[in-house]
Amino acid sequence: MKRKTKYILLPLVMLLTACNNNNISSSTSSIISSSSSSISSSSLTSSSSISSSSTSSYTSSINHVISLQLKNVIDGFIEGASFKIDGKEIAYEYKDETYFLKNIAFDSTLEIIHSKYANKKITITSENLGLISLEYPYVKVGSARFNSNVLFNNWTLLNSRGLNEIKFQFVSPYNHFVGSNSSLNLYINTGNTSTSLRGGDYEFKMTSDKLFVYDYGFVHDGIDLDQFNYINYVEDGKTYINIDIPYDFLKINYDDIVGVNFIENLVDADIVSNLIFDEKEISTINTTSYPRIDATGRVFANNRNVDDPMWISKAQYKELIEGKDYSFASPKYNKYPGVADDVHFSVDYKDSLIFNFVGFGKFADTEYFQIVIHNNIIDKNSWNLTPDDVIFHIYKDRVEIYNQCTEFFAVQNKKGNHLSTIKIDNYIDYGPYFTMNIDVPFDQIPNIHSEYDDIYIMAVEFDEKTLYEGANYYENFFYKGKTLGDPADMISYACIDAPKVRESNLTNEEKKKLIGNRKISFANPEDTSNKKADDVYMNIERKENGLSFDLVGFGDFKDTEIFTFVFHTSNENGENWKIQNDDVTLMVSQTVAKFVTGTTDFWVGTRITRSNITTKNAVEYKRYDGYFTLILDIDYDEIKASLNKDSILKMYAFEFGFGGAMYNNEPWTKLMRYDGEPCGDPAFQINYLNI
Repeated sequence: MKRKTKYILLPLVMLLTACNNNNISSSTSSIISSSSSSISSSSLTSSSSISSSSTSSYTSSINHVISLQLKNVIDGFIEGASFKIDGKEIAYEYKDETYFLKNIAFDSTLEIIHSKYANKKITITSENLGLISLEYPYVKVGSARFNSNVLFNNWTLLNSRGLNEIKFQFVSPYNHFVGSNSSLNLYINTGNTSTSLRGGDYEFKMTSDKLFVYDYGFVHDGIDLDQFNYINYVEDGKTYINIDIPYDFLKINYDDIVGVNFIENLVDADIVSNLIFDEKEISTINTTSYPRIDATGRVFANNRNVDDPMWISKAQYKELIEGKDYSFASPKYNKYPGVADDVHFSVDYKDSLIFNFVGFGKFADTEYFQIVIHNNIIDKNSWNLTPDDVIFHIYKDRVEIYNQCTEFFAVQNKKGNHLSTIKIDNYIDYGPYFTMNIDVPFDQIPNIHSEYDDIYIMAVEFDEKTLYEGANYYENFFYKGKTLGDPADMISYACIDAPKVRESNLTNEEKKKLIGNRKISFANPEDTSNKKADDVYMNIERKENGLSFDLVGFGDFKDTEIFTFVFHTSNENGENWKIQNDDVTLMVSQTVAKFVTGTTDFWVGTRITRSNITTKNAVEYKRYDGYFTLILDIDYDEIKASLNKDSILKMYAFEFGFGGAMYNNEPWTKLMRYDGEPCGDPAFQINYLNI
């Protein structure tokens, strides 16, 4: 049963009222008259939205022609509605902004349906239903701060606007408000804002059976509470409170922006819960902190009752960036915070390369995103690129694609080769944010050679020739909120895994047969806890004039991966990744093998770019179904001039991904094995293997 309560109050006076009106007391002067009545939910449905001039006599026959008009406070008269009675759709005629429904019985419940507006049910009591308000669906403002008390109602406030009033609804998931001593206090701020309640501010205190209204500006001689249509009721275990605040009472226009707030007062528990809006607790006294609502119901933050079209809530921001793990041009870290567009995106790398973007700025016609696509074992730095790198320039209406760019700023400097243009027609500007996506087929990206290729990307934003760069050089490109490093160095590029992975379906017996007498193993996926590790088995034969490497692996061994072998030729063992100055590092890819010499820093030998010394003999790499083989011969004097077949020679083997990313796992004692036994931690050369 819904309950409606009627009171007359003087403004700004705290009123205490006995239910029977026999006893009235107050600490200040007060006058109140009250009466209560219960009305059915069906008759309440249209109480605030229907005006009728009809005086048709009441009858229950079904041959009535019903007329009505539908109007929204913003959109005006409404076409395209549909109607149902008892779940059955009713035919109608529409003429001169009026709907005519035939063969309708009085006492029927008419359901009005429109895709843009909230559905409404009314009881038909006359042939002319007059003008009916259809509102936008309720929009959530916020909820009360949680507390664990059993009396807590956990109210959520929603708002919409009718033809003559702001409509508020409170919803509680519990049913213990009705009949309790708790109250719900709604605050409305109109006009100017302040750090205290003053003229233009109103408070509506709602209890289970009473409504109190406080006018902080003393502009009303008396307040007729019947105009607010205050009701509360329980339905399906939930409690609902509806209250309509007329524009005339607030002395505002239908499209004025106002501030709103509320508190939940658990009187019996002496606990007050404030509104939580945008993850903040809102003060009732300071109206500058109130959330604002406009005529559409949109809720936003501002310290005045004026629009802020660029505001977006923290919750919506989080929702929009969900699943978009890459970001760039963050105003928080950028040298150009006023124009950087805080862009987040996801990458779908399957049958094509798809980027889905959301940005939180005004994406100008002259601005564009630059994305570099890299697929090469060579990793450059100092803003250099390789000629086969591909550059995307993504504007709001097109993508320009380039290659043959040997530097990051090549296109800005009128260099490089323009490959193609792809039109974009899905850019949408929502005000505080924008969205768009691009879908680039593989045949438009010449450095993607197969669906087994990992690619590496860097993304930044430009306005013409101006790079929106980080205030710190390493705060430009982020993955899941963490910086990836300096965009001038390719080791900061993000890896996008290939759409497909070559998997080995060999049986254990087939695999053992292929391994044969290869007793050295490394890059095992389990030992390294890295799914990309290639599970390699190797034999190194010391021949008369050099070493012969014979490898078999059961992973994908991509173009951008290398095997690294550190050769140690003395009895002096380095510790904590320090190697000897005469040690030699051999780096081997699918197509080339190179040496690094003359360093005591182990990590220098993890990037093949750092060497210009190529082995005399070529790498022999072959791919088979389920495995690969690699053979390489090197001469002793390529390692050390005095090295021969009988010299001391120790070695440790590793696998690295692009940019020197070691496939490793703590503890590092199992990175290489001999005959199945771990060789130990490679940071200490005492654990290197004698060969």
